[in-house]
Amino acid sequence: MSLAAALWFVLGWFLAGFVNGITGFGAAMVAMPLVTQGMDITLAVPACSLMVWVVSLEQGWRYRGHTDWRRIRPVLIGALPGALIGFMVLRHLPPQHLKLALGMFLLIYACWGLFLEDGKARVIGAVWGYAAGLLSTIFGSAFSFNGPPLAVYASLSGWGKVVSKAGLAMTFIVTSSLMVFTQVFAGAHNAITLTAMLIGVPAAIFGSWLGFLASRSMGDKTYRKLFFGFIACTGLNFFWQASRVLW
Repeated sequence: MSLAAALWFVLGWFLAGFVNGITGFGAAMVAMPLVTQGMDITLAVPACSLMVWVVSLEQGWRYRGHTDWRRIRPVLIGALPGALIGFMVLRHLPPQHLKLALGMFLLIYACWGLFLEDGKARVIGAVWGYAAGLLSTIFGSAFSFNGPPLAVYASLSGWGKVVSKAGLAMTFIVTSSLMVFTQVFAGAHNAITLTAMLIGVPAAIFGSWLGFLASRSMGDKTYRKLFFGFIACTGLNFFWQASRVLW
């Protein structure tokens, strides 16, 4: 692993940890564009999957007393088949079309949340958690981005700031564990991905702590606006990646 690759990895995951500490999701979306400046995508995806797992463990421990297991349980069950389906998706469906569709959906949803939402708590049934978990590991296994479906589910469940972060962290622990397991089984990990994880963990944890401190002064309304704003950025990122190839 070159020095340049190591520096890009550390910088990417410091910023990713900071964003994740504030919003509770989106670490891989922040890290990947920087990590791939010094590392091939075939190594960046599994290395970042390891980092998502570590950051999720840290966040889950921090918010362990605020977890709503009733709404998380369906997510965890739905996540089980998604990891395998993700690999099938890449083999049989054009990934750029999937990214384009997801990007458009996230942009529309974010615009609703930023400009049209009335601020009242959502009361969607926990059954939607099965779909969120399934889609999370499908997109996670296929693209290393498992956060958007879970973020949408958390926002529509009407969770507050702390409960949202706790729920997202616990589901990320399980979904990222499944992703890493399937990657290990496929032979995607080696000494480089493990070395990257070791040098990236301190930066990510420090960034997450700074993000946590920044978020403590936010009310639920401010948090939700920031939350939807980052969903919009995620959607734009997917849309841009897909459009570069398709058009």
